[in-house]
Amino acid sequence: MSEYVTLECKHCGNTDRSEFILRKDEYVCKCCGRCYKEKNSEEEMNLSIGYNHIKNYEFDSAERTFTDIINEHPDSVDARWGLLLAKYGIVFVKGFYMEEIEPIYCFPNYTYQKGSFKKEKEYAEITKLLAEDSDRMYLYSKQADEIERAFKMFAGDIAKKENDVFICVKISKTTATSPFETGTTVDYEKACELYGKLRAKGKTVFFSYVTLKNSIDSDMEIWRNMLKSRKMLLIGSRAEYLNSVWVKSEWERWLMLDKVGGSDERKKNLYIYLLGGENENVYSKLPTGLKRLHPQIYTKNNEADLINDICGGAKTEAAPKAKKEAAPVPVEVVPEAVTEGEGFVTFLDGHTEAIKLDPKSPIRYTGRVDVEKAALPEGLEKIEESFFSACPNLVEIKIPNSVKTIGKSAFSGCQKLASVEIPKSVTAIENDTFYMCKRLASVKLPTGLHSIGERAFMLCESLKSIDLPTSVAKIGSEAFCSSGLKNVTLPKSVTHIGDRAFGTCNALKKVTLHDTVTALGEGAFDNKNDLKLIYSGTPQEFRAVSPNVNVGRCNLVCKKDSKVIAERVRNIIIAAFVWAFIIGAIIIGCTVKGSLPWVISIPVA
Repeated sequence: MSEYVTLECKHCGNTDRSEFILRKDEYVCKCCGRCYKEKNSEEEMNLSIGYNHIKNYEFDSAERTFTDIINEHPDSVDARWGLLLAKYGIVFVKGFYMEEIEPIYCFPNYTYQKGSFKKEKEYAEITKLLAEDSDRMYLYSKQADEIERAFKMFAGDIAKKENDVFICVKISKTTATSPFETGTTVDYEKACELYGKLRAKGKTVFFSYVTLKNSIDSDMEIWRNMLKSRKMLLIGSRAEYLNSVWVKSEWERWLMLDKVGGSDERKKNLYIYLLGGENENVYSKLPTGLKRLHPQIYTKNNEADLINDICGGAKTEAAPKAKKEAAPVPVEVVPEAVTEGEGFVTFLDGHTEAIKLDPKSPIRYTGRVDVEKAALPEGLEKIEESFFSACPNLVEIKIPNSVKTIGKSAFSGCQKLASVEIPKSVTAIENDTFYMCKRLASVKLPTGLHSIGERAFMLCESLKSIDLPTSVAKIGSEAFCSSGLKNVTLPKSVTHIGDRAFGTCNALKKVTLHDTVTALGEGAFDNKNDLKLIYSGTPQEFRAVSPNVNVGRCNLVCKKDSKVIAERVRNIIIAAFVWAFIIGAIIIGCTVKGSLPWVISIPVA
């Protein structure tokens, strides 16, 4: 197999060349086991049709296609494996969070009566056919073990109903047709808003981006939480978002779960919210699979009905049209004098609510989309975990000097928060504290700070610069990943820098660090071509603290090395000047009459 051939698995989407087994006339995908041979053969074309049926959740059609192939080609391993996947309703979908790892399994068709995957007739035949191909058999055996383990796990989940609502939405703008778009969709912003409204109604809502963030095994948790949900809320603004691989795999599987019990409960409990203009034909946006359901469509015009329907309440009556009046002049709301141990929160509608200091009953505003400003009460020592998490309209926060601890994810997802000052008593910024605070441009860190946690300022796109105190010793993995930093000077106190701590900081041009660093994580500076990395030690010292870091693409400048070179050049110049003077004096003494005594009397030293 030529090294210049572009490899792509049409089944699972794998394009990583290192994840293929390359052979003379074929290549095998390590992620799913699919083997690719002669492209134009009839068998290969039929296999492609069968696997496309699986990708489109057309399992009955896939079964028929693979059965026909096996009848003509009994030794076709790919056909037998495809038949197994079709029977069990298994679809490969790249993970949303763990995208760089091998694809995960999606089970849209729960047919638990089938029993053990490894005891199927087709699997036994595959074992015989691959008796001489241990590499490929290992791939299938590993997958079979994972499939059986997942089936056992999910079988217990399907009876549980721990979530009232499961939110299905396209978060990233990136699609197959626009792979280089960055940022989040309007769908995601609406999802955050509805998440907050449903939570305020007392509902348990599973929204992967808020609930899980970047936790380990989060992809598997998404599938399990879908099984444990009573209702699904599908949000979309564009056809490609509704048809994107991840979103489609969720709503397709939701609908297919009805096959387990033979009812239409899942269809009844699917709520679709479409964004768009009032005159837009929102129904035309729906994929064909959803149009067949003739679902109730919700828009901004009947959003209140959506909330009521999901929460089990009665529909709201249309309010009579009121006579238009001049818009009131906005009046700045000034809170009443705050007594000791009392703060306040200002909401979007202008009203103010007091926050009283009560250690026995900590207050959280998680998911409240109507929170705009807040001043926490003096005397408060700890801001609870996720205190203001996913409050997209919070623009201002005042943290009292009494605060010693700020919990994980305290302000994550506060996309309008512009500035923050951390009190002097805080010694650690916890994981995800300011994760995805996109407008955060000013951060004042305390002089006694000793650590910055994982993803603490990740996706803070407006953060162009930051002054790190001379007390900071540890910077966690992805702490400033995908932020807007341009220049970074790390103090001598820093000894540990985690993996991708400053990764994908596209504006980052210059980083200065000292030889006091003892551990430098992989991809800490993302190996940018135009990044100037200034290190106070020698190249040997740098390699010693970062054995797994490739900085070949960075412009690495080692100061100690530069000083040594400068010292050597200076000594060479001085020596050359002395020898030139001595040789010149000797020549003059030998050629000019009467000058020899003068030359001899010159002190060489």
